[in-house]
Amino acid sequence: MSDEKVIHIFKPSDDLPPCPMEVKSSSPVFHCNHRSLQIDTHERTVRCDACCAMLDPFDYIARNGQSLQMAWRDYRIVRDRIKALNESVERLAREEKRLKASIRRTKQKIPDRLDVRGEP
Repeated sequence: MSDEKVIHIFKPSDDLPPCPMEVKSSSPVFHCNHRSLQIDTHERTVRCDACCAMLDPFDYIARNGQSLQMAWRDYRIVRDRIKALNESVERLAREEKRLKASIRRTKQKIPDRLDVRGEP
């Protein structure tokens, strides 16, 4: 056999060298939604009860104002969709009632027993 056709299989070593790096976080990952607030009317400050962060009152009101506007917009969209669905259900109920009456009228026109075999 020639050397060109020889396949060499390399087995990895069982010993793994230690990792040369270690990443340490300087502060834990924490995101506060500021659900509970302390409002100091004398100093005119807003502080979060959970994370004790001082919040800018204008920024807080602006952010919550945008959230409130989006909630009202979503509410209007859902209310309009419900109204359209209710109208559709009413329209379908009227159509069902009309079709049932049509079936009832048609059944009254057909004799009780219909002979399809042609027997006397």
